[in-house]
Parts: sequence; structure tokens; C-alpha cells
Amino acid sequence: MSRLSVPIQTLSERPARLLRGASSSTSTALIRAWHDSLDLLVRPFDTRRWVKLSVVCLVLGGGTPTAALNGVLGILPKNIQARALAAKVEGYAAQHAWLFFPALLLFLFIALGLLFLRAAGRFILVDAVARKEIRVRRAWKWNRRVTQSYFWFLLGLLTLIGSVLGAMFLGSFSYLQSSASRPSWTLSLTLVFLLGSVILVGILSALAITLTDDFVVPIMYVERVSLGQAWRELARLMRKDPAAFVLYVLVRIGLAILIGAAVLFLLFPALLAIFSGGVLAGSLVFLSLRAVGAVWTWNAATLTLTLVAAAIFSSVLLVALSVAGMPGQVFLQNFAIRFISMRFPSLAHFLDAQAGDASSQTPQVA
Repeated sequence: MSRLSVPIQTLSERPARLLRGASSSTSTALIRAWHDSLDLLVRPFDTRRWVKLSVVCLVLGGGTPTAALNGVLGILPKNIQARALAAKVEGYAAQHAWLFFPALLLFLFIALGLLFLRAAGRFILVDAVARKEIRVRRAWKWNRRVTQSYFWFLLGLLTLIGSVLGAMFLGSFSYLQSSASRPSWTLSLTLVFLLGSVILVGILSALAITLTDDFVVPIMYVERVSLGQAWRELARLMRKDPAAFVLYVLVRIGLAILIGAAVLFLLFPALLAIFSGGVLAGSLVFLSLRAVGAVWTWNAATLTLTLVAAAIFSSVLLVALSVAGMPGQVFLQNFAIRFISMRFPSLAHFLDAQAGDASSQTPQVA
């Protein structure tokens, strides 16, 4: 009886082939993203384009500027009496409790406005990367419907995260209050579970937002579909080629860390100078008041002046970080678009049409 000969390496060839295909497509996307970013930013160099892109990245928030800002906060001196200032603000607020509801409404209005601007800014950035030019008004009007879909997704996701974390903290707090007579290991286990759950929720939320920004938004942009439809299309692509998407996520995390570190390293002297200028300006105000015999007291006027000064100082920091971090965000968005276009033909054809090379074919991953 003859035996069917089966090659020994048959079972191991497919994973190796998938890994080679994933690494090849990722490296191709990186190379094309590099050249596309140079075309958008410096070929030719346009100051107005840099300003517009920097404003869009400032509105987006997150990304490399926020990563660098977290590092900048570590260099600030610890003796700025923030606790004393917070206590005085709290005391003033206690005396004027009627300000709570107007302040809450104002905060919600600003938060929702910033969230909508972030949704619109993501589509404006995708439009600029895809067309290699930035036209804010055109992109705003053309993407109004899909922007609303993305905005409701962000609002729903943040509401869900807040509800889950709030329910977890409330449940854990009530449990910890009633566990005084229980063994200490139950308290430790509860704290570990709570911390692990918070970390898990944060990771899953960051992953969902990253995949939406990188892949779902470009699909919505080119297909003019809702976020739910775009997510279903992305899920189909991820099931078809999971190794490539896992590799992409790992590479993107590494790139974000490297870009954030580079931005912080290059901007460290400038940021230190900005902070020193803020301290010097505050010192001059106090010295000037003392010279004319005036005394600084906390009231509505001085609190308002302090908040305005803090807002200006924070705005200068964010603008500096956004200008420096903007090329990194443009490169990351380019990387995502080039990666997903290899698996989404309509986006590939759109990029080819915008590049003026209708005969070129974007390589497809088998």
C-alpha cells in the first residue's frame, strides 16, 4: 500500500510566509509614508502649510505632543505652591457656590466642542495626507457627515469608559468599606484587580481609538460610509490578515515612542526657556506691585488674571509641542494610510489618482 508523501515543512511554511508578507507590507508602507511625508512637508517647503498642519495637530491632541508634554511636566520645579493656590481657589469657590452650575455647563460645552474639533481635525489630516495639500474649508465641508459619525463614536466611547471606571470605583469603595474585618489578602487582591482592570480598560480604549484613527477614518473618508460600516470592513480585513495588523500595531507603538522622545530631546532647551520666561514674568508682576506699595490678594480679579496667565502659558507650550510634533503625526497618518491602502483597493486608487499616476498599481498582499 503506497503512502502519500507529505513535505516535512508544509505545516511551517504558511506561518513563515504570512510573517514574511506582513513584514514586507509594513516595510513598504514605511518607505512610502516617508516619501509622502517629505512631499507634503518640504517638497516644496511652505510656511502656511506648516502652520495649518500644526494647528490641526494641536486640535487633535494626543500623539507625540502629549507624549512629550508628559515628559516636560517632569522638569517643572516642585516648589510652585500649587497646593496653596488650589486651596485658595477652593475656598473662593466655596464662598460662591452659585458658580458651580454655570462653570459645569461651560466645561461641558468646551469639552464637547473640543471633542468635535478633534473628530473634524482627524478627517482634515487624512484629507491633507491623501491629497498632499491642506485645504481646511474644503475638507471641513466635504467630511461633515462622516465627522458627525466619528464624533458620536468618541462621545459614546468616552461615556462608556467613564461609566465602567466609575462603577468599578464605586463598587470597590463600598466593598473596601465593609472589609475591615476580613483578611488583609482580600484587600490586596481587590486593589490588584482594580488596578489591573483600569490598565486593561485604558489599553483597550487606546487600541480602539488608534485603529479608528489609523484605518477606520480613511475608509470612511474614501467610501463615505458610517463608522459602523467602516469598522465592519476593517474587521473583515483583520480576520483575513491578522499577522500584518499585529505587526503594524507593534511597529506603530515603537514609532510613537521614538518620535515622542525625539521631540522632547529637540525641544528641551526651548521649553525650558519658555518656562523660565513665565517665571520671570510672574516675578516682575509681584516686584512691580511691591514697588508701588500694593499687595497681591486673592479675589475675583486676581484669580481671573492667574487663570488667563496659566491658559496663555499652557497654550504656548502646546503650540511649541504641536509645531515640533506635527511632522511625526503626519508621518504616522501616512504610514497608516499606506498600510491600509494595500488591502483596500478604493483607497489605493484614490491615492494613485491624487498623485496623478493612474497607471501605477499599489501592491496587494496575498
